[in-house]
Amino acid sequence: MNHGYDATETMVELLTSLNELGRWTGSTELMNGEVADEYVVACDGADWYVKFYVDGEQIVVNVWSCCWDGAVH
Repeated sequence: MNHGYDATETMVELLTSLNELGRWTGSTELMNGEVADEYVVACDGADWYVKFYVDGEQIVVNVWSCCWDGAVH
């Protein structure tokens, strides 16, 4: 939001384009013991780095981080 993006719109666009534009880069264990998937999504001329957790039904439960290449985070 700090850079002029609508946060909800951007997250929906990134998450729904994972199959087409995303590349899985790995997983990381979170402090609560759950595992978050990490993807790079090429969208609108930028690489976005997204880390999120899905439940057993493959529904996104929580996005842990999202930033584009070069952004301070």
